[in-house]
Amino acid sequence: MLRFYRNRLPNYARQRDFCQWVIMVGTVVGALIAFLGFAPQVAIVTSVTTSVAAWLEFHSTAQKVSRYNGIIVSLSNILLWWDSMGDVDKASPTNIDLLVQMGEATLNAERGAWLSAGASKEDQEKGKKGKGEDETEK
Repeated sequence: MLRFYRNRLPNYARQRDFCQWVIMVGTVVGALIAFLGFAPQVAIVTSVTTSVAAWLEFHSTAQKVSRYNGIIVSLSNILLWWDSMGDVDKASPTNIDLLVQMGEATLNAERGAWLSAGASKEDQEKGKKGKGEDETEK
């Protein structure tokens, strides 16, 4: 799993960095052409820049980079802990169970974050609707 996240992280980081550069350049270009008096072209530059920003937010690239960094650090810490043990400690069933539990807990937390990212907005809206209905019934 560590290899999986390490392989995916550079692509998402490059996408995020590229999109942020496009947004910054688009902002500067839009301001420059507005200053020069080309108002119709400002709308084109602004719409392209806004589209890139919307895609970046929809794709949740920044959140993925953050989550992937976190899981890589967590898994690396678990491996560092395991590698720091002697052979006798590594043979202990208690330590083996602890290794498996920590690894699974880390991966399940990331999966939970991944699943809740899409559902959180829907749950919030359902909660608001449900709350409003309960208050009107009272």
